[in-house]
Amino acid sequence: MKTKLIFNPNIPNWTTYPYTFWDNWYTDEELEKLKAYCVKEGTERAMVVSESGKAFKSNIRPCNTKFHYYNDELSWFFEKTAELIETMNDNFYQFDVWGFEGFQYTEYAEKDDRYGYHMDMITGDNVPEYLRATRKLSFILMLSDSNEYTGGQFDFNVSEENLIVPEQKKGRVLVFPSFMLHRVNPVTSGVRKSDRKSTRLNSSHTDISRMPSSA
Repeated sequence: MKTKLIFNPNIPNWTTYPYTFWDNWYTDEELEKLKAYCVKEGTERAMVVSESGKAFKSNIRPCNTKFHYYNDELSWFFEKTAELIETMNDNFYQFDVWGFEGFQYTEYAEKDDRYGYHMDMITGDNVPEYLRATRKLSFILMLSDSNEYTGGQFDFNVSEENLIVPEQKKGRVLVFPSFMLHRVNPVTSGVRKSDRKSTRLNSSHTDISRMPSSA
């Protein structure tokens, strides 16, 4: 029997980071340009997807969203983001990924807007064809300064007694494996704006965070 698997997998000694981050990949002007585009295009109340692939509104995710896809006006953002994702994946995860179809702009604009604990991976036997490329890496870009809202803490649930709370600041990109349980706690005032993206490979979705440097 021939196999690519090895029988002493600890030899490569590769660490799976719960998240990584990168600061200052986008300029302030680019962040404002992206935010202005998303605000212009508008939002609608968020939906979630069941294991059967059906989208529905749920109290796990009261917030406003809109998906955006590659076009001439957004080409600069997609190309710059692809370079960042490749760099972070090569340096921190080495997942087998091949691309992403778009990004989701999100506003937590009303009191108690939130997104409860969830994975970005979609599981189940009856998932529609268009959702079957496994998400491996997830990507979140903060478009708001933390002083523009209260509440809205983002955290990962590693275990019942171990929450990881990354610092949130405008322009920071968080990247993490899509299987990480994460949430946005209720916003109590102001507006929290973010952009999230999934990278798909033979199966994938990811959010990466880099320990705190920006190069």
